[in-house]
Amino acid sequence: MPAEESCPDPVGPVVVALDADDVLFGLEHDTTLRALDAAHEELDRREAAVRRAAKDSGHKRTVVVDGEPVRTVWDEQLDAICGLRDAVVAEFRREVEDYARKLRVAIELRVGALPFVGVVQVNVSVSVSGDYVRTSSASAAADGCEAVGRAVAEAIRQVPTPGQLPGTLLGRAEAAAANAGGVIGPADCI
Repeated sequence: MPAEESCPDPVGPVVVALDADDVLFGLEHDTTLRALDAAHEELDRREAAVRRAAKDSGHKRTVVVDGEPVRTVWDEQLDAICGLRDAVVAEFRREVEDYARKLRVAIELRVGALPFVGVVQVNVSVSVSGDYVRTSSASAAADGCEAVGRAVAEAIRQVPTPGQLPGTLLGRAEAAAANAGGVIGPADCI
């Protein structure tokens, strides 16, 4: 018997609830989360290079001139890196939120097109904190209706992820910061 026939006729409201971060975590070949790690690793390298250069030049953490602490070029570079860290996380969140919106629409369209489905409610949430904890990537789509599950899986396969965007996450974050006025830092992460 085809899976569509195993679903009630008609199905009551179909509720699909997913977490976009969890969906991305579960995609075996997607690079979205690795891009976030790569951006932070590059910023770690930049920070280490600035700290090495500052140390090699004899820079002291606090420079005092006429009794007042003075910010150095090294401090400004470290602040810029710190600001970029914030920009990377903000860009990542924007991209995941955009993905969640597109995924919600794709699921609504695919599940809503099934002949036995009436009302479709789709919620694709995103992690607010940036803590990516794997929970459950599957919802109770129509209480086990395989056709709805397949429609959701097809939407997930077809919606481009942030990992498929051109360039790097860090590059996109730097461009977004430049477009917003180019002011990055100082922040309080150093």
